[in-house]
Amino acid sequence: MIKLINRNNYKESHTFSLFAILFLITIAIYNMITMISDHSSYAKLLNMSGKQRMLSQRISLLATQYKKEESTQIKELLNELKLNHKFLINRKLSKELENIYYQKPHNLHKILNEFIELNNKYLENKNTSDLVKIISVQNQILYSLDTVVHTIEKESKEFSDFMITVEVLIILFIALLLYVESNYIFKPMLKKRD
Repeated sequence: MIKLINRNNYKESHTFSLFAILFLITIAIYNMITMISDHSSYAKLLNMSGKQRMLSQRISLLATQYKKEESTQIKELLNELKLNHKFLINRKLSKELENIYYQKPHNLHKILNEFIELNNKYLENKNTSDLVKIISVQNQILYSLDTVVHTIEKESKEFSDFMITVEVLIILFIALLLYVESNYIFKPMLKKRD
């Protein structure tokens, strides 16, 4: 580090030090922006998963208390469930979340599509065995979405912890640079003036 300090020209060393500090501050700001952006993404995923959970419960409830005039409402809720599902599958997911959406034992993607098909079938024929399947599949959806929520919370916390560590390291580097600048640039400059 001392070799970076030009003893003949303290101005060069000071300029280098200031640019290094500016660079680290820029990285810290970028890091904070990334953290806020990713937390926003996690929040959207959490909200949408919660909404999927609520929609599946509402659809099942309406199906069990079926009245002809409510079939339109069930169809609207099913369409909303489909749209929300498209939002969830058309985004980049972590490996763990991808497994929940597309692999056994959960395979949420398949379960949600099955739930939608069963409800459409039930609306056409009002078969009681379809209603029993709807309730069974809805329980699987709740279990899988609960797992999604726990996974998102865990990933969000891990990401936050990592970003906080990065921020602390950047602050320590800035403090170290300021210390070096003070001891190897300003003190010698002041001695030279005396």
